[in-house]
Amino acid sequence: MQRLSLKDTALVESHRTEARLNALTDTANRLTASALPVARSASTASIGTQNVRVFQERESNNTIATANNIGGILFTGDRQTRTVAIQGNASRFNQDFFRFLPGNQATSAIELKTSTPGISFSVYKDANFNRQVDAGELVASGSSINLEAVRDQELYVAVRSSSLTARNYSVDLIAKPGVGNESEPNNLSSQAKDVGNILARRSYQGVIGGRTSITQDPNDWFKFNVTSTRQVSISFSDRNFDNTSRADLFLRRDTTGDGFPNQIIASSRSVPGRPSSHNIQQTLAAGTYFIQASAFQGQVNYNLSFSAN
Repeated sequence: MQRLSLKDTALVESHRTEARLNALTDTANRLTASALPVARSASTASIGTQNVRVFQERESNNTIATANNIGGILFTGDRQTRTVAIQGNASRFNQDFFRFLPGNQATSAIELKTSTPGISFSVYKDANFNRQVDAGELVASGSSINLEAVRDQELYVAVRSSSLTARNYSVDLIAKPGVGNESEPNNLSSQAKDVGNILARRSYQGVIGGRTSITQDPNDWFKFNVTSTRQVSISFSDRNFDNTSRADLFLRRDTTGDGFPNQIIASSRSVPGRPSSHNIQQTLAAGTYFIQASAFQGQVNYNLSFSAN
């Protein structure tokens, strides 16, 4: 076997060292590349826990009938705040309409805001589905809007500018999943908070009764619809039980047509010395129904949720 000279041996070792260095460099490059953020498209971005989707308006969208369809904002079971960044062009005489569903199974908080000067909004619900703006269908208006919405409630937003000439704008439509609140006054069935058709779970918080007298706020009423025979589940719990607060729960409906829910379909009564915790399950035919949370003693800070399957 031929022996390598010292010079040849040094050259071989040099090549081996270079190969090892190249391999290490390749590995480092792969690790670095995998750690770099992936570039996102212009239509989707993520800022912390808030996801942003860019939506470009498309003409003609100057009426409810021709509104651009944004679609659903929140995913089913979503726990993240999501934003649709609407970009468009409007003037005083050329407003833009957009249609959207809050999405998700729960009640959500909807916010509309803009940093573009002279831009204002109006939010509508097309209650009779005639694709027109009718009396009583305006939900809110202003230069910024905060409102409560539910999954199956389709809403329309009109964007307008105070400028006589067309101006570019950017509007953020933000949906945040969360729990709704009862709306005072709602001590009478005629004042019941109308939550519309139940297609999924709804959750609310509220207060009934009072520290000195339950007559301060004796009842909270909610009204809902089911469009076909459904298994409805209702749950109620006292968030801050202090051994002095009690509340009862009733599921009711109007059988006489006079507007008062005279019939008690199901009820759950509180027990002395124990937190007010109620669960009602009932198969209901299509129709309108009422939930009555009634203070029996003290002040009750409650959680209420109901769903239809």
